[in-house]
Amino acid sequence: MKLVPLQDLNPDALVPLLRDTVQLGASIGWTATPSEDAARAFWQRCQDSCRRGERQGFVAVEGEQVLGSAQLVLDTPDNGAHRAEVCKVMVAPAARQRGLGAQLMQAAEAAAVQQGRRLLVLDTVRASPAERLYRRLGYQVCGHIPAYAMSTAGALEPTQVMFKRLGAQGEWVQPVATDHPEALALQDALSALLMQRFGSDGRANFQASGMPAGAVFALARAADGQPLGCGALRPLAEFAGVGELKRMHAQAPRHGVGRLLLNYLEQEAWQQGWRELRLSTRRANHEALAFYAGAGFSECPPYGPYVGRADSICLHKRLG
Repeated sequence: MKLVPLQDLNPDALVPLLRDTVQLGASIGWTATPSEDAARAFWQRCQDSCRRGERQGFVAVEGEQVLGSAQLVLDTPDNGAHRAEVCKVMVAPAARQRGLGAQLMQAAEAAAVQQGRRLLVLDTVRASPAERLYRRLGYQVCGHIPAYAMSTAGALEPTQVMFKRLGAQGEWVQPVATDHPEALALQDALSALLMQRFGSDGRANFQASGMPAGAVFALARAADGQPLGCGALRPLAEFAGVGELKRMHAQAPRHGVGRLLLNYLEQEAWQQGWRELRLSTRRANHEALAFYAGAGFSECPPYGPYVGRADSICLHKRLG
């Protein structure tokens, strides 16, 4: 399997992909399966747009067979030159469950980084397999619009509006389980660093409370997938509408990884309905204090296990 530019293919080769995708219920702009002529015209318009530099298209092919496609829209106004839209992601029915959708998305993201785009946006049918894929790839929900588009079944469906932030070199954030091998390795690295600097590994409170419903553990990754840092977000049981940050760690400080993680976790907190974040760090951890101050955190009264601990300082931030 290889990826080729959309404009390099004969549009006739792309017609079955569109027709089969719509026939199986993915509207992607259609309320019924388009005719071959309509599908061909669609692909020709997309190819012309690629040639004008308004978008980039990626097609997965295997021999003579077209397996899938995705597009990245770059034609934005001046005030949106930092963003791009991912759209028309399709995988042929016979090629599904092979990770092809993720590969197409990653190709679009790599192209976005090359074009200097730091924010990707998309929309998809709410609670669909596509939404689950995008969530795994680090896209976050910012809201949904009811009755947004007519489905192929004739009903008005809601759409989920999603976005993904990218670092300058394509760094991104992904939600994972706390027992994911890379998550465990990063937590071990953080514990070793804390033990070396402060004589305590910082695990006790995190392990005692665990990750209840609504909690999120996230990894920051380089463009090639290498783990760069981690962070956790969980509800504070004793405070309604408040989330707590834990196990924040960047392997290489001052490279923007911490901020990327924090932005991700703040958005997740907002979607949970939490309007305040809290955390505790050591007063001697000057780097952490400077980082959080720069991100808008300020000192608050100690809470929970940090009450009466002179070596600890508690911080909070209102989300709005």
